[in-house]
Amino acid sequence: MANRRSPFTEVSVDRMRVGQLNSDMVIQAILEYEIRVVVVSGRAFGKYEEYNPLLIFLEENFTPIEVGYTIYVRETPLS
Repeated sequence: MANRRSPFTEVSVDRMRVGQLNSDMVIQAILEYEIRVVVVSGRAFGKYEEYNPLLIFLEENFTPIEVGYTIYVRETPLS
């Protein structure tokens, strides 16, 4: 309904635990769909090693904006 450019409706620890999703899949979607904004709720991120590659990718390629949650905005093209 929001016409978002992402194949995922939810990125969660539960989906990672059952093998439906991993950091590499999310990173690939960010690259493929040219995602420009990522909202990290903080509830699961940082607590589980499964998210570490994604968090590192976000820190290297996006600029964090602090507004309650961490919102990452990409300001340059991805290589």
